[in-house]
Amino acid sequence: EGIVEDRGVVYSLYGGSVYEFDTFDFEVGGELQVLFKSKLSKGHNLVLSLCTSAEWAELLMSNVSSDICVYTGKGYSSLYGVDYGLYEPRRNVCELTAVSFFDPVLADGYELKQEGRYKLAVTNCGHCYQMSCLYSRSTTALLYLRYTMTNPSSGHLSLSDQWLPLMYTNLSMVWLALVWGVGIVLYQGSRAARRASAAGADAPYATQAVAENSGDRLQRFLLCAMLAKFVLCASNAYKWSYLREHGVHTTWMVLQTNGLFALSECILFGYLILLACGWRTLSKRVDVEEARTMTSSMLVLLTTLLFFSIYNSPYYFISILVLYFCMLPKIFAYLSRNLEGLDFRLQLIEDLDENAEDAELLRWTRTTMTTKRDLFWYVRLTIVAYLVLVLVTRNLDLVLPWSLQMVSPLGYEVSTMAFCLVLFFLVRPCLTSRGLFWIDEGNELFEFGNGILFADEIQELNRQLQQQVKFDMRMDRMHLVEYLEPRGPRSGDDTAVGEGYAAGESTGGGERSE
Repeated sequence: EGIVEDRGVVYSLYGGSVYEFDTFDFEVGGELQVLFKSKLSKGHNLVLSLCTSAEWAELLMSNVSSDICVYTGKGYSSLYGVDYGLYEPRRNVCELTAVSFFDPVLADGYELKQEGRYKLAVTNCGHCYQMSCLYSRSTTALLYLRYTMTNPSSGHLSLSDQWLPLMYTNLSMVWLALVWGVGIVLYQGSRAARRASAAGADAPYATQAVAENSGDRLQRFLLCAMLAKFVLCASNAYKWSYLREHGVHTTWMVLQTNGLFALSECILFGYLILLACGWRTLSKRVDVEEARTMTSSMLVLLTTLLFFSIYNSPYYFISILVLYFCMLPKIFAYLSRNLEGLDFRLQLIEDLDENAEDAELLRWTRTTMTTKRDLFWYVRLTIVAYLVLVLVTRNLDLVLPWSLQMVSPLGYEVSTMAFCLVLFFLVRPCLTSRGLFWIDEGNELFEFGNGILFADEIQELNRQLQQQVKFDMRMDRMHLVEYLEPRGPRSGDDTAVGEGYAAGESTGGGERSE
């Protein structure tokens, strides 16, 4: 975050090159302090620029040799005990345009005159005082520096990040309240299941479904995901509070935060996969091969996230994108297949006679199928809405001014919290009485295999249904012909009736040949 940085990485700067190495949001009275070390003697030609975003654009358009690196003589630093080059730019583009790293103003601390987002850049003016900047290794300097940036009100935090400790503290308290509330609701559901189990096997189907309470494991899985999000927010609150006071974050703190984020995301997406494939809603178990595939995929993803988080690499965020865009197609495939299977079964139920002996079972089956179908439909809609919100909140930094960029992390956290709440609302315990988790393994309509009705099975059932529809249409035409034939032709209509009868036979024969 560029608060207090000890840059052990060595930067190779060619003569005339400009390199931006940090960004910080200062308020009026903020202070910048820089301590400089150089591996080579040519370090006396390095100068610092401190510019706002608008000034930085103007600096890049300037000619380094003629506008910035205008050599005026030599200075001596008593702090470092070395001579350094003095440069006086023709145009003071930035608040600090070309100040040597050996200048006492940087070692003593420079106080900012205006509020804004500043970019810190270093320019190598080696050989620029002769004819022009010579881009060769003879003018290369290796930069090693330590710098401190502070604000009067936010300590070592950037002005746009000053609200993060308070924000994550409040969010962690909200997550804790949500975990506590969900736990209470699940406990009440388990008590209702114990009370319903005393009714016996002759109780209504809704009471039997409540007594079975087969959805408790799915709900507890979601509770674990919410608990992981609470721990993550608490860890972020501690990290940003520590950063505000001390200006540095240790390696273990970065690993802890990134590891918790990777773990919470894997738990949440693992829950989505189990929910999409119909675990505890369409089947009480998951296929062994499918479970092995899901487990190995999540372990590989978690290992990748942790590996890249150790080095704080940009590939860490690429692995997050892999999580979203490689796992989601599988989740949507499960949801689509289950929706097609439930729609087909509901269509079959509509054709059955409700006056049959098992009319009560038929009505209960229709209720459970409708509840399950609504679940998968709303889950798919919720995931799409969540993805849109994540993409929008993650990219708000591109459109918002720097003073409002705290809206981006806040929007992302609120979106995740709302997503978990909606998911719990869709599988809340009170839906048990409507058959959401009812699985009648003796009923052929509930034979979903391992929770997924595969595409080939759907196609076969659709083919049988289409054959039945064609047969009914053919029988209707035959009854129409039989109805028209006994009436006899009227005068002048012999040919018309004969042709109509022949056309009916031809159509029927053609369909039979199919």
